[in-house]
Amino acid sequence: MILGVDPDKRRISLALAPEGLTPGEQAEESVLAVGAVTTGTVEGVEPFGVFVRLGPGQTGLIPNAEMGTPRGTDHRKEFPPGTEVRVVVLAIEDGGKRIRLSRSKAREHEERVDTQAYLHGTTQKGKGFGVTLGDLLRQSRKN
Repeated sequence: MILGVDPDKRRISLALAPEGLTPGEQAEESVLAVGAVTTGTVEGVEPFGVFVRLGPGQTGLIPNAEMGTPRGTDHRKEFPPGTEVRVVVLAIEDGGKRIRLSRSKAREHEERVDTQAYLHGTTQKGKGFGVTLGDLLRQSRKN
């Protein structure tokens, strides 16, 4: 898939096309924004972090400090190429060429969403047996 053509530098930017794309068909452009939570696939692991493919022509880096793993963890074993990882976009630099990601912030976001869903579900009245302890006490006093 052709991403761009720079005639001044005599360069053509290429990327692997998504599966199922027929020749001549245009791929959907996924626009990433700072703060977006997305899923990517591990492309490679280096001593300084993990490279994650987010889409056609979009690869980001999760620095070791943003992995959310204990210090000294062997990321090559934990995250082999092809592993899906949930990440948050921290920064986009150089016109989208450098994307900084965070796995730990994505986990915090998911925990926050789960907590909010739990709290919202438990504050509704009338769930469970349909009777509160106060109702049972009032009924026992009447009898």
